[in-house]
Amino acid sequence: MLRSGDLVPALELRPAFGRALSLPDDLEDGPLAVVCLGGVSTPDTRAAVATLQEASAELDRAGVRLIAISTSALARVQDFVSRFHVLFPVVSDANTRLREQFGVGPGAPSDLARGLARDVRRLSRGGPWGRGWVEPGAYAPAACLVLSEKGEVVWSAEGIPFEAMVEAARLSRSE
Repeated sequence: MLRSGDLVPALELRPAFGRALSLPDDLEDGPLAVVCLGGVSTPDTRAAVATLQEASAELDRAGVRLIAISTSALARVQDFVSRFHVLFPVVSDANTRLREQFGVGPGAPSDLARGLARDVRRLSRGGPWGRGWVEPGAYAPAACLVLSEKGEVVWSAEGIPFEAMVEAARLSRSE
């Protein structure tokens, strides 16, 4: 994973809705908080997005933009964003290339095995087909990064420590 002081690779973030961002060029407009999440079909990602919704106002007041990256396909991300009225851009990264650029690895094999085992249990119980299906990559690990106007990482962490991310983003703006 990219660490503090690393330069952001040149890449383009295309949200499900809205204007694309070219990194590091668009960082001149101000710092950017990037959150890498799993698929939108998981309860963990939905809870994380709800928490980010609350944090988005504070980040906006601090002059820090927020963007999330999901391992879900574009159609799923578009449906999710419109259905749950997500206030910040969400990028589809179904092929996980963006996650790789940020150095965020794939989900642990145990996560995939757990998801498959749950699906097999549901099917063996004779449940309805199509219910409870978990999309590939849904269990990808979460990560947070704060990128400065200079095109470098000022803070990064694995998981979803949103309070620390908001504080790091606020401090990056005041520097």
